Amino acid sequence: MRWHIFMSLGFLPLAAASAQSEAVFAPLNRSELTAAQTRTLEQITSRSTTLGEVELVRINPGAFPDRGQITVPLPGSTVTIAAKRSDVKSSTEFSIIGQTAGFAEGTTSFAVNGASVTGSIRMDGRLYRIQPLGDGAHAVFQAGNFPPEHR
Repeated sequence: MRWHIFMSLGFLPLAAASAQSEAVFAPLNRSELTAAQTRTLEQITSRSTTLGEVELVRINPGAFPDRGQITVPLPGSTVTIAAKRSDVKSSTEFSIIGQTAGFAEGTTSFAVNGASVTGSIRMDGRLYRIQPLGDGAHAVFQAGNFPPEHR
């Protein structure tokens, strides 16, 4: 198998042909969550550091393209991510550090372990998190503002 480094939200080294036809992010309705996923979501939304709405998505790590950019759904908007570096341990365990397009200080980091993706998107003094809920379901949310010394 030939490995490729993904250039966006960037995950997964993968065979060239399969990724192009599948969606990386798919919208998910709260009614589709299991009881365990709903409990995890309630823990996220009850935190004082979770600001505003939570975007629910299903992430398919195997669908990330070889190269290019990925548009990540955020609550109320989207952002485009381009990867700078990838640390690949296996086809199901890897990490990405990237740049948030359009934001000079925007940075992104993601860790993939099987169907679970954990991530941070920093841009314009805001921090967004991607947290797994289980079985490919994920929550995307704003996680409070950075203190001025970290902006």
